[in-house]
Amino acid sequence: MADIYDAETYEPRKGVGHLMHRVRSEMLAAVDRELAADEQLASLDVTSAQFIVMAGLGWGEMKSASDLCKGISYDAGAMTRMIDRLEEKGLVKSELGEATATRGGKRKRFYYLTGAGKASLVRAKEIRDQLWQKIPNLNLKRI
Repeated sequence: MADIYDAETYEPRKGVGHLMHRVRSEMLAAVDRELAADEQLASLDVTSAQFIVMAGLGWGEMKSASDLCKGISYDAGAMTRMIDRLEEKGLVKSELGEATATRGGKRKRFYYLTGAGKASLVRAKEIRDQLWQKIPNLNLKRI
């Protein structure tokens, strides 16, 4: 099998990893622009990163900050700040669970979406889906 890259001609900015990162960044920026322009969501100032956290809480099995960090590969400190901002906006609420022996007697904080959070998540998903429809169909057999 031939090497994907040649040491003499390799250009990092043309590497697959870099290009995938750029596509992801552009997609998130497009979602941010659409969320900011939406009449229902503009006043909440919801970002694509916050939408991802809300989706993890609303549609996934993620219920704690550590679950979210693992599930979306996010830094624990940044996650705490993001959840705090979502709580300030009234989109997320939290409650302390019971102390457990496995946690050394400590209680774990669990997060869930409020009614406003659920409604915002549904609207943000509609916006995201509209963006996906703008992407032309790819014929992967030709690639």
